Formats: sequence, structure tokens, C-alpha cells
Amino acid sequence: MALNVQVRDADIERWIEHYLRRRRPELEGRFRAAWDAFRRARRTGRLRDDDLALIAEAARGSEAVLWQNATSWLATLAMKHATAQAEVDAMSRDALARVRIAALGCLGRSSPRPLVTSVVLPALTDKSSRVRRMAADTAGRLGLREALPAMQRQRRVEKDAKARATLAFEIPLLRDGYIAKKTAGGIDLTVCGRGGVRGGHVSADEVRRQGLDKIVAEWKRDLEENAITIEELP
Repeated sequence: MALNVQVRDADIERWIEHYLRRRRPELEGRFRAAWDAFRRARRTGRLRDDDLALIAEAARGSEAVLWQNATSWLATLAMKHATAQAEVDAMSRDALARVRIAALGCLGRSSPRPLVTSVVLPALTDKSSRVRRMAADTAGRLGLREALPAMQRQRRVEKDAKARATLAFEIPLLRDGYIAKKTAGGIDLTVCGRGGVRGGHVSADEVRRQGLDKIVAEWKRDLEENAITIEELP
């Protein structure tokens, strides 16, 4: 069964008290400013320029505790607000590789498709191998089949071992929905779906009995049914 997790103000306050204030107290003010800006935009339905600036500053920052949260907030706001979409697009063209990576982290399955393609496709050939690797992972995570031709071209010329391995993993998952590697006793199967990725061994007898297509369909259905979504309440 799909699980919807709701994050309330009280949950954030507990996290601030028990984690942020103890480990990174100097970041509490910046975190609260960005969090309050996000809540205000969610509550009013309007995204003020000054609030967007606070959230964007946190998303562009080098401190993980800030950008890991703020990129999620930007992703939510970019579903409805053109100014948030423009900020994500600008981040994708920033001079700093970490900011370009953060832009990819602002994309989700509900993001506007034009925004997703405008950010992911150029990132596949970025000068930074870290950005290229994140772009390939993001294309797979979001099921961006439009990226397949670019990913296949990049795989032929990719020199970075980690980026090449990511492309080798994501391309067949994106193209076929699964990877099946034969073993002595059956296959090692990897399947992707909305709920993530599932991998495991399937015996040769099971493959003969059910057929690979049926097994893949069952695994995809399980991923869908066990998907977790997180909703941050205004």
C-alpha cells in the first residue's frame, strides 16, 4: 500500500531541537528563514521575491543540512510558480558544479516536464563528471525517456568511470524498465518504478514458470504499491 508521510511544523521543530541546534547551531537562523519563507508561500499561494531569494540562497549553499531541505522546497514551489521554475533553471547554469547538482535535486516526478528536460539534457554533457553522473541518475529516477538518445551518445564518449557506470545502469532501466543478468541458477533482476528500484535473484525455475514479463510486472506493481510520498504541510 502506498504510504503518504505528512511533515508538520511540530516535526520540524523537534528536528531543529534535537539535531540542528545541537550539531549546527550557527545554521538555525538561515534554516528557519528559508523554512518560514516556504511555509508562507504554501499558506498564501503566492511566492514573494524576497521569500524565493531566502529559499534559493539555502538551496545554493554548500551546507548539506540547508540545500538538502531547500531543494525539496524549491521542487514543490516549482510545480506551480514560474519564478521558482526560473530559479531552478538559473541554478542549472550556475558557474559552481555543486549548484548545478542542486538544480537537479530540485526536480521531481511532478515537476513541469519542460523544466525537467531543460535542466537534465544539458547536464548530461556538463563539464563536471559529478553533474553528468547526477543527470543520468535523475533521468532514470524521473523516467525521462526523452533523455535516452543523449545518454546513449554520452556513454560512447564518457571518460569518467563512475559516470560511465551510471549511464550503463540507467540506460537499460530507462529503455526497458529492468535489467536481467543471467547467472548459473537463474537471473539477477533489477526493476525500477515510481517507488524506487528493486533488485534480487530469480531462479531459473521461477522464470520458466511465470515468464520474465510477468515477474517484472509484479515487481513494478509492488514498487508502486509501496511508494512513499512526503507531504510538507503549510
